[in-house]
Amino acid sequence: MKRPILYWVILFMLGEVFVKYCSVGWMGILGIVSVGGIRICRQSYVKKNQMLLMSGILFFVLGGISFCYVERQHDICDVENGTGLSFYGKISDIEKKDDTYQYRVATTLLDDNNIRVHILIEQETEFAIGTWIRGNGIVQQFSQSTNPGGFDESAYQFGKGNYLRLTHVEVLSIKASVFSIKAYLYRIKNYMIQIYYRLFSETDASLACAMVLGERSNLDTDTKLLYQRNGIAHLIAISGVKTLKLDIPLVPETRINWAFVPLHIAIIYILKLCLDEEIIPRCRFPCSRGYHKKHINWQKKQ
Repeated sequence: MKRPILYWVILFMLGEVFVKYCSVGWMGILGIVSVGGIRICRQSYVKKNQMLLMSGILFFVLGGISFCYVERQHDICDVENGTGLSFYGKISDIEKKDDTYQYRVATTLLDDNNIRVHILIEQETEFAIGTWIRGNGIVQQFSQSTNPGGFDESAYQFGKGNYLRLTHVEVLSIKASVFSIKAYLYRIKNYMIQIYYRLFSETDASLACAMVLGERSNLDTDTKLLYQRNGIAHLIAISGVKTLKLDIPLVPETRINWAFVPLHIAIIYILKLCLDEEIIPRCRFPCSRGYHKKHINWQKKQ
């Protein structure tokens, strides 16, 4: 077979679909029958590719097992707000809030179930990354979007691998890790933050921490607003603007009817079509030369 990896991926996905609409028992029966059929089959193709076919069955079964495991994770984490839950796991990440710390915990036990998921807990006490922690907390589910197109915190956190958030956490026991590379890197990060605040002003230090270290908790409101505006400008700059809507063909129409354009062309598009501003075409850049030569009187025709 020329593409065995594609063959394994397809069988893995088929295993997930099979378990979703059938059951694990039927998958076991199908796997046993398939293995037996491959072993006793005398055809030359089957005998020649026996190991490849066996590995395909293995990936088929693994796909079903992975689907069952994910479903079990969702079932255990599908609890109502306000439910008390116990946990035991290892702190894998830290985010500093105003007066508290938000920890990302990779659990090994969740309410006496052996399950590996990531949960978020909030605590005023500072712990190091790599610390094993046992405690109890109150479930606070992630909020969902109430309007179409609104921010869905639940989908966002699930995409990051976080299943639950626990508040009012009572820590029962902690156990420090002997050695953790991540904890060592986190200490280096904190040391660099202290250096920035010694060398620069508070505003410049918070900006340097955000740009170099990704630490955005100390940014002031004006700087955060500036980040948002620049983010919008960046999206405009890299978006594929359909230039034929504005009649600025960057390439012959027979080849393609849209193109990625520089920022100043995107601004023309936004100002004219969205804000209905009057645009006088004076640009002589190569990217808009056709606009200058061919469409110099374009606005007079409108």
